[in-house]
Amino acid sequence: MKTRFAPMMPNVEFLTGDSKEMIGVALQRCEKNSRPLGFVLIDGDHRYAGVQGDIHALLRCQPTRPLWF
Repeated sequence: MKTRFAPMMPNVEFLTGDSKEMIGVALQRCEKNSRPLGFVLIDGDHRYAGVQGDIHALLRCQPTRPLWF
């Protein structure tokens, strides 16, 4: 997906990996770079526990602007 869409979206960073780990990585990068998170698309574990874990990880985020997910 990254190689296909990245040229069309130069302001988007594509992260690939276990969503339980990548949510934290994305939040840390936003904080480190003083760039507020604005949109999240998680296509991860589709089991109930996996989705619940991803949502809980995002709910720990304190957005400084509207956050879409």
